[in-house]
Amino acid sequence: GMPAMELVAVQLKSMGALACRSLAFEGTTFDLATVRLSDVARKQYDDSCELWRDMRRMMELACEQGLAKKTLRAEFWAAQQRFFKGLVVAAKVPDAVRLTNEALQRGESVVISLWTTNESVTARAAQAAEGDDLQDVDGFASGPELIVEQFLERHFPT
Repeated sequence: GMPAMELVAVQLKSMGALACRSLAFEGTTFDLATVRLSDVARKQYDDSCELWRDMRRMMELACEQGLAKKTLRAEFWAAQQRFFKGLVVAAKVPDAVRLTNEALQRGESVVISLWTTNESVTARAAQAAEGDDLQDVDGFASGPELIVEQFLERHFPT
């Protein structure tokens, strides 16, 4: 838990293996921007809902027939959440870039917080491609797409 992490941080700092710095938030402000999905992003979202509906039907059928692992339902819902989280974050990128450029033109500093990078999903895809680097993944590595592929390969191998 948290006490153990604090203990590790103190130990690393005493060994000189960790540098702790903090930023002063005095005089800073932040804006929470609500962005609207483009028509393309909305269609992609709607199509994704249909895909996951179909996958749920397939999952329920497998469970009814006793062909599924006990953890299938939990893994399905976890994969679905990761998928839509990545999809929505990706849909916000164009507006984040625009807002960042506008702030930089005004001479402001910008800090962006990403909720997910899908690094673990792309790393698994790279290892499955018998490499250790993301460069070994064939083509563009879309986190949401890889989540679907890995879920299907794990539970419904062909």
